[in-house]
Amino acid sequence: MTAGNWGCEVATGSGTKFVDTVDTTTLGIIKVKTTSAFGDTDMNAKIVTLAPMINGVAVAATDGQKVVTSWRCGATGDGTDSTILKYLPGSCKGNL
Repeated sequence: MTAGNWGCEVATGSGTKFVDTVDTTTLGIIKVKTTSAFGDTDMNAKIVTLAPMINGVAVAATDGQKVVTSWRCGATGDGTDSTILKYLPGSCKGNL
């Protein structure tokens, strides 16, 4: 797959009240950028990520048609803004 071609992308202006954009990388990492509707500098225009995993390991370019077995969310190494971490659900924080 190529970046921005996974079928879940959302362009600026096409999101929701709280989601500005949704982008993807070639490895399937989903990057969601918030809008300014929160009225909180810790949340406004921040990015949270969801990265596909196979048996606890990040998806690699050679994984082709393999099944994703879990997701890692909120990892700063994947692009999540550190200021947003305190707002993530506990189940998400546990996957860092």
